Amino acid sequence: MKYVWMGIRLILPVAAIVLLGCYLAGVGTNPKLLLTSGLLCSTLGVWLNVISQRKERKKNNE
Repeated sequence: MKYVWMGIRLILPVAAIVLLGCYLAGVGTNPKLLLTSGLLCSTLGVWLNVISQRKERKKNNE
């Protein structure tokens, strides 16, 4: 399960970069959807990394 979360934590920032790049390039018919989904992926990636780091620090301090 640990590797699944690590994979998700790696894929989300890449997806955010791709989606925001498509938004900036003007690709697609609905640019607001690209912007929204890119920002959502970015935010979820950051929060997953923060939560994971907190768990690891808690585990190391005990």
